[in-house]
Amino acid sequence: MELMKLCLSRNINFMNCNYREIYAAEFDPKTYKEIMDECEKRRTILPSSITVKIDNLFDNLLEYHFDKNANRILQYFDDQKSAEPDKTSDNYKLLRIVQQAVFNFKFWAKESDEAMGSYSENVHLRKFAELMVILFEDENDIAIYD
Repeated sequence: MELMKLCLSRNINFMNCNYREIYAAEFDPKTYKEIMDECEKRRTILPSSITVKIDNLFDNLLEYHFDKNANRILQYFDDQKSAEPDKTSDNYKLLRIVQQAVFNFKFWAKESDEAMGSYSENVHLRKFAELMVILFEDENDIAIYD
């Protein structure tokens, strides 16, 4: 049961191969294999097309993780969104949500600037709400209010 909680918690990042190597060094080999087997089993019990799309998208984004600015990655999103024929699809929403999060990186970087200080709870709520609006905009029974 504890192993299942660990796998589902997403507190440990097995997506990044560098982290997997670190975790492998921290656990004894038998326990590490159990964890990896259980995570794989959980991932395949209920395969979700959106989970596959998320995994594929983030795999594609690894190319940009050393870029000094967001120009190339934002262009990638523009190109992918343009190529998506169904502008109401889950894939299109996923692209928009991740693009919005990436676009906001510069905003969050300012928060760590001592001259700016930290943002209020309302600012954090507004930025999170932007993502929720994209996620739920086609849902008739869910309304997002500021």
